[in-house]
Amino acid sequence: GHSMPYLDHAGAALPSEQQLKEAFDLALKVPLANPHSHHMTAATTHSMVQDARLRVLEHFDVTMEEYAVVFTANATHALRLVADNFAFNERSSSETRFSTTTHGKGSIFAYLRDSHNSVVGMREVVKDKVDGVVCADACENLLVKTECSLFAMTAMSNFCGRKYDLHFVAELERLGWWICLDAASLVSTSPLSLREVRPHFVAISFYKMFGYPTGIDAIDRLRPREFAGGTVKQILSDEFYSVLRDNIEERLEHGTLNYYAICALTKGFDDLKRYGGIREISANTMKIANEAFKMLSGKVHWNGKPAVRVYGWKDAKMQGPIVTFNLLRDDGSFTGYSEVAKMASLYGIDLRTGCFCNSGACQMYLEHSNDQLRHYFEGGKECGDSMDLMDGKPTGAVRVSFGRQSTTEDIDALEQMIDYCFLGVQLPIDIDSPLKITNYSAVVSRIVIYPVKSCRGIALDKGALTKTGFQYDRAFMIECCGTPLTQKRHQKLCKIITKLDSDKMLSLSSADDSTASVQVPLHKLDGTVRKNGIVCVNSVRTSECSPTASAWVTAFLGLPDCKLQRVEEDSDRSLSNDAPYLLVNEASISVLAEVVGLSIPETIDRFRPNIVVKGIPPFLEDTANFVNIDSYRFEVTKKCTRCEMICVNQDTGVKDPQLLVALRNFRRRERMTFGIYVKQIGDETGEIRLNSKVHFE
Repeated sequence: GHSMPYLDHAGAALPSEQQLKEAFDLALKVPLANPHSHHMTAATTHSMVQDARLRVLEHFDVTMEEYAVVFTANATHALRLVADNFAFNERSSSETRFSTTTHGKGSIFAYLRDSHNSVVGMREVVKDKVDGVVCADACENLLVKTECSLFAMTAMSNFCGRKYDLHFVAELERLGWWICLDAASLVSTSPLSLREVRPHFVAISFYKMFGYPTGIDAIDRLRPREFAGGTVKQILSDEFYSVLRDNIEERLEHGTLNYYAICALTKGFDDLKRYGGIREISANTMKIANEAFKMLSGKVHWNGKPAVRVYGWKDAKMQGPIVTFNLLRDDGSFTGYSEVAKMASLYGIDLRTGCFCNSGACQMYLEHSNDQLRHYFEGGKECGDSMDLMDGKPTGAVRVSFGRQSTTEDIDALEQMIDYCFLGVQLPIDIDSPLKITNYSAVVSRIVIYPVKSCRGIALDKGALTKTGFQYDRAFMIECCGTPLTQKRHQKLCKIITKLDSDKMLSLSSADDSTASVQVPLHKLDGTVRKNGIVCVNSVRTSECSPTASAWVTAFLGLPDCKLQRVEEDSDRSLSNDAPYLLVNEASISVLAEVVGLSIPETIDRFRPNIVVKGIPPFLEDTANFVNIDSYRFEVTKKCTRCEMICVNQDTGVKDPQLLVALRNFRRRERMTFGIYVKQIGDETGEIRLNSKVHFE
């Protein structure tokens, strides 16, 4: 299954593994062919396509006598078919009236302001055939007698999940309207009975119902003999009216059908049954959506101000399993949706941001006037871009939507992301996270060694494992008057660039002047004197490398009597402070980098890790006890407590406290840890490389 939180079921449902398996099995085992041919395989295909039509009708509670199922490429295509083929009355004037309520005579095309863009697209097809185009805020605005007018009605808003009252279908039909119901969003998680509600046309979308197959949708079309009165002949164009054969499907399904996809539909309907059927799915998804609504609408900042504005949800009974919202800061201003999208993706949460191809609802709920919208577009705003705030007002929103596989754990993950990234809420250190680290597979994205303690690191493609950490990591240190130097007191150390020349020499050079450099052998030459150099609290045996190197370091740092010391090669410890390897998570780095406005590489440099991994949500590494990298196993010995070292800009040596402040805010009331120390279990030698597979326990 899908272990990451998937909160975009309104965009597309997820197929289940079983459903895909059965659909692929069918494709493998049952040969299909063009149903227009006349051989055996074609006949089998034809009857399977008919089966699929029957399953669609059965799902919507009607028979083949009442409705025809016309397969189309997608819902936009389905609606376009209706717009293209509807026979409006002759126009009474050459000008088309655009308005928000109906008045005047003649044929009208009407749609709700809360309509998917593909419904609004019908307007372009029909505008030269009608007397009036009406964009209505509510169905009530259309309650006037008319003839030969078409109303494309949204059944449920894909923007915020508001359900529209389907009693209007019969009421408007009595007044002479033809109704084309856009049910794509509604039927993804709710039952629709065409026995009770009888629109002339219904557009439905299968991938929104069960995720697979894509590229096949349908328009369900009420059969002419079901219409009241004898006016059918005049109203329908030839395409939509067939005198006796009444074979609407064939007339509208131009060319060869996507028969492989159509045959896979039955497996989708089977899958809905596996989840208890559409009524059960509807009840479960609404239960979860209610929880999400309660959680989001209850969020407040430290000062009591609301942290979330939810759109819609005026009447929970008329609501589908969608919650659309924007986040507010503690001063009441909005957080742009792009920022939310960025953090959600770090947490592995799939959600949708923007206007969701429904600009009318977007304008309605976000309260933009037409003039403001015009002003935004002149300011460069485009559909689908990341200009999320203009003049402080949101240009879109964040949408979470639920489907048959959703669980309350998905909401917990969303809540954790919002609390952590936008409310500054503290996570207890032993987080019992709704996200389980064992569900993720990560990879090594960076390997770094620091041959001289507190000097610049070297990024490698692969690192050799030894009992003291990566080979050559912190194998040297600089001491002055018997004390090891670190960047805490001597920021200039970060300007010493280290470089490995083959396996023999280490060269040190100045970041400001590359000509100033010195070389020392990586391995000890015989006959040098031993001496203990003391590091932190633990003693590590070290000895001076070469007087030339010591003189170079002394001159570079401008301190008296510095020595470059090498760790004795038989030492059990290196000069790294706590454990052989420091591991950090790229997603956690991104969160902090975002907060303080640093680049990700610069932030990584400041934390001076040996191993960087990517592929797990932020701060989840805090919950790990063991790390497996390829076939090597490591145990987590402790979390790395951070000091002012992370404030030193590793290029300039200048201290800037932002990063430490950000970390403090994330870790309120707790030790400021970032990253984990790990130690290899066993002393198997070998190497790990970039893109090595990482699994946490």
